[in-house]
Amino acid sequence: MKTWKKEIYLEIKWAYQRARYGYDDTIKWSFEDYFSQFIKPLKEFCEEELKSEYIDNNPDHKEIFEKTLKLIKNHDTAEFGMPSSKATFDLWGYFGAHIGYYWN
Repeated sequence: MKTWKKEIYLEIKWAYQRARYGYDDTIKWSFEDYFSQFIKPLKEFCEEELKSEYIDNNPDHKEIFEKTLKLIKNHDTAEFGMPSSKATFDLWGYFGAHIGYYWN
């Protein structure tokens, strides 16, 4: 198959997969890249929750959201010489350990 035909085929294949399943095979190339799209909304969520009126009544939530913001800042300012860094592991490890807190 010629290169341009193969590229068109793959683009159609991935579009179909995204429409049908909500993701495509390219996610397997780098989950870290896929998860990076969630950092901005996670940051916004934590900032909004810390401004909410109930936060002072929930010190556990406050601590978790503040730590999450600190880890996001560390992640955003880390030097990435390799595909994965300690800052990335720290952020997603902490997020996974506290995933039940990120809802409103």
